This record gives sequence, C-alpha cells and structure tokens, in this order.
Amino acid sequence: MCVPAYAGTDASDCSNGCPSGYVCKLSGGQTQCVPAGRTADAGMPGDAAIDASMIDSSPHVDSSDGSLVEEDAPSLGTTNVSDGAQPDAPSASDGSGSADSPTEVSCNSNAGCSGSETCVNGLCTATSGLCSDTTQCITAGEACVNGICIPHCSASLPCPSGYGCDFNRGVCSLNPSPCTGSGAANCQGGSTCVESRCVAPCATGDSGAACPAGQVCVNGGCIPNEAAQFTWNDGQSGALATSCDSTQICLHHDCYTACSTDPDAANTCGDASDGCKQVTVAAGTYDVCGSASSLGSDCDLAAGKSCSSGVCIDGYCR
Repeated sequence: MCVPAYAGTDASDCSNGCPSGYVCKLSGGQTQCVPAGRTADAGMPGDAAIDASMIDSSPHVDSSDGSLVEEDAPSLGTTNVSDGAQPDAPSASDGSGSADSPTEVSCNSNAGCSGSETCVNGLCTATSGLCSDTTQCITAGEACVNGICIPHCSASLPCPSGYGCDFNRGVCSLNPSPCTGSGAANCQGGSTCVESRCVAPCATGDSGAACPAGQVCVNGGCIPNEAAQFTWNDGQSGALATSCDSTQICLHHDCYTACSTDPDAANTCGDASDGCKQVTVAAGTYDVCGSASSLGSDCDLAAGKSCSSGVCIDGYCR
C-alpha cells in the first residue's frame, strides 16, 4: 500500500511527525505515516501503531525475526492485537503451572498392583520398598518373610485372626481361609476379606478405626503391620549412616557393631548370643556382630534376590 511522505522525508521516515489524520506506524522494520485506524499489513501481524515521540533515535534489530525493537519506549502491553491472547502466559494444556505428584495406588491383593509391585498395608509397593530383615519391621518381634513383615508364632504364641502358624519356620505365613474380593461376603463369623485373608474387622470408636497393638486397620480389617521402615544408609558408619556411631556399620537399615571374622582376632561381640558374621548387601560385604537367625545374605527380595526353594525369612532361605 502506498502512503504519503511528510515534511520532506520519504515514506520510511516519520521521525518529524505525521499530518493530521495519520499516525506513525512500524511496518516491515520501517516507520511510516499511515491513516489512523489502519490495521497491520497482512504478513506482519505483530505491528502496532506508535506515536512519533516514542521512536528511539538508536533502534536495534531483534535477530529472532528482524523486527525493530524500541528499548526505551513505554510498554504497549503484551496482548497480541490479532487475537487478544496473552503470549507470555503458560498454556493450560502444557501443565507448566503445576508439578505432577506421585500417586499411591490402593489395593486389596497383589492382583490389584502392576508389574512386580506387592500389596503392603493396602498400598501397591515397589520391590525396593519391601523389608530385607526383621530390623526393618515397624512392630518389634515380627519377621521379614518374602519382603513382608509378619509375626513370629509357636505353640504358645498364636497368630492373629486370619493367619496360620508355619510351625516349621515359626512365622504366621499360612492362610487358613483364603478369600477373594473385599468385605464380609466371602468370609464367615463376621470377619472381612483383606489381602486374601479373612481377618477381624476394625473396631470403631470415638477415635476412629482401631486394632490390637501391632496391627493396623486396612480396608476395614485388622492385619499385622506389614510395612518396612528405612532410617539408615546401608554400608555406612557414623554420620554417613545417619544414626550409627563410628564403631557400627549400617546393614539392612539398622546399626551393627563392626568386628572381625579372623579366628585369631579378639571377640568384640559382647552379647553371648551374637557372633561375628559376614553380611552381604548391595553396598558390599561387612563383618558385624549379629544373631544366627537374622542378617542373612541368602536372599533379599528388596534387592531382587529371591530363594530358589523355600521361604526367605530375615535373609535366609528356609
């Protein structure tokens, strides 16, 4: 489109102002006097009318698109005149305004979890979150059986409702009345199905659901606290282990006194029930004082090391 020159200048120079009815406009990297109200040229959708007094005497070119950038000009706003959009605002579809949060997946059996996850206390748990040894069990006296914390048992120490005692191994790993689904439909005597076991329902009171000591309420029923707790850093001592002192080494997330398996070395394990033993974890092999019934290196489901036969109990295949 042809536009009139003004004040003895060519059409690309309106630094001396424009006649009445015209405004100074930036188009194609040049300033021109154009009729007031004229829209941007086709192909130049970002141009906007400007007053001559806003023109910098030393403009520079933006290398991204070759347009003239007025560094000292008053702000003209960020709205795109062609569609009214705010170009600097994040798109609602790109999720840039929020971060994804990990989601806990509820379950009532291993079948409700994906891949190699295990249903622990009603939540799908990755292999790395399973227990390796009794020292990781939240409830004292429980054993780590195939990555799950369950109670010990004997003829004089019965198992909780829904659990049967494996007397050969001394753990409550048997299931006397397997069930499917959830709720009381597939169970008898008022019990309810939780993780394929018919267990006692949670009691209700002013403080909410309640279970006997050492048990937790999961999906309406009371089960032993199956979860592991991780507090220390395996293979470390002192401050690097978080809680161990300088004479101890963290294994299976608990602190053990370092010792020597050399038969000529002095016995540094004070407790008569403990002996100096070698324990292998992902970080390496360490000599520590430990009982014969724990800290085994045969298996560790949390590290992907299972038994070819038998049951993994506190690191031993039994």
